[in-house]
Amino acid sequence: MMKKSAVQCEVQGFIHQLRRKIRVLIRKTRPPYLPVFSERGRSLPAALIALAVGSILLAPFLSFVSSRSLGSRAAAETFRAQYAADAGIEYGIWILLNDPVIRAQVDSSPGTPLSVTFPEAINGVTPTVTLTANPLGQWFVRQPTSPDYAGPGGALEFTGGNNVYALMGNGSNTFKRYNPVSDSWIDIITIPWLFYWNSNAGDMTFAGGNSLYTFFPGYFWLHPFYRYSTTTNSWYPLVDTPEQILPGAALVFAGGNDLYALRGGGRTFWHYDIGSNSWEDKKDLRGNTSAGQGAALVYTGGNYIYALLGGNSNDFFRFDMTSGKKGKWESLANAPGPVSGGGSLAYYSGDYIYALQGGSRGFWRYTISSDTWAVLADTPEVVGSGGDLAFVNSSTGYALRGGGSSDFWEFSVTPPRYDITSQAGSTEIHARIELDGVNQSIVFWDIE
Repeated sequence: MMKKSAVQCEVQGFIHQLRRKIRVLIRKTRPPYLPVFSERGRSLPAALIALAVGSILLAPFLSFVSSRSLGSRAAAETFRAQYAADAGIEYGIWILLNDPVIRAQVDSSPGTPLSVTFPEAINGVTPTVTLTANPLGQWFVRQPTSPDYAGPGGALEFTGGNNVYALMGNGSNTFKRYNPVSDSWIDIITIPWLFYWNSNAGDMTFAGGNSLYTFFPGYFWLHPFYRYSTTTNSWYPLVDTPEQILPGAALVFAGGNDLYALRGGGRTFWHYDIGSNSWEDKKDLRGNTSAGQGAALVYTGGNYIYALLGGNSNDFFRFDMTSGKKGKWESLANAPGPVSGGGSLAYYSGDYIYALQGGSRGFWRYTISSDTWAVLADTPEVVGSGGDLAFVNSSTGYALRGGGSSDFWEFSVTPPRYDITSQAGSTEIHARIELDGVNQSIVFWDIE
């Protein structure tokens, strides 16, 4: 036997009560002395009146019951759809936390939705779920270097504490120091102008203690190489580089007494020994590769130096300092795009190297352990020649924009954020979550 619905029960109850009222009304209006045949005739007017009243009341009642039934049905359908859509959001969070393959696919293309299949229907409804990675991190505009501006040969280095040093390049002998706490710049002793006026290339590196090293093209037979002491606020000349450096030159400290340098404009790679104040040739770059504008070096500890080669290539290499007498270059995963003037690398600790693309707003992160790249939040404006990057801790970096600009920015690393969309029937839910390890935070959860 089919079970009666609530609406059917209400209608039958109303009809039953109406019949009872009609029978009561007939009994009250029947004269007691009339015979049976006469009683029916006298009851007819009352019955007709009751039926007329009932028909008047029944129509709006049935309309009410019908509307109530449709509303209840629509509400039930909406509730089922919302329940299924909520389940889709929960499933999206679970996938991001527990499926590294799908999460890697989402991370590889920030801003591009990736559809995932919900395993089964919920209340007869199967939600459609998409996952979208947000570009990682956030940029902030800080005190510009004005009236000075950074151009080719510009460089940025963190030396500890609240000290970030900057060369302006572009033929300027200006040397500045930035304080992150006060967000302010001060000019310090200038670069020896006799050499630095031709600074269309160059770099700077911090070698620990109180020493910063820098080189620049110079002119004629002069290939100047200098050390700056943060203690005495003085520049000290060192032995010249073996040849004049060219655009694409890069310099890095690799621990102990070791500095390494790309000459730029070709494949030449040098080693400088701080203790003996001497240069030597190391293994040239591989094959037909060449260091051009935007080339950069970074040391992450251990045996390896990492290198972007610039020159509108996306080549990325590492140099093994311990392999043989001259070392060995090894190819790694290509950078996400071509690197140009303003390309740079920065490392503080852990598993990540950060990179400015140069010639664009591109900003990336390289994961050392997996040999993979991730696209981060774009820089506020296009980075040009002389742009450079330095990290002061594992979550905070600073950047010169370069390109003849005084712009200076701060970058803050944030936990990964993802947008999840789940649609079930006419219900669509949008959520943004933040994942920090296994911990999750809901940024927002909106129902449409």
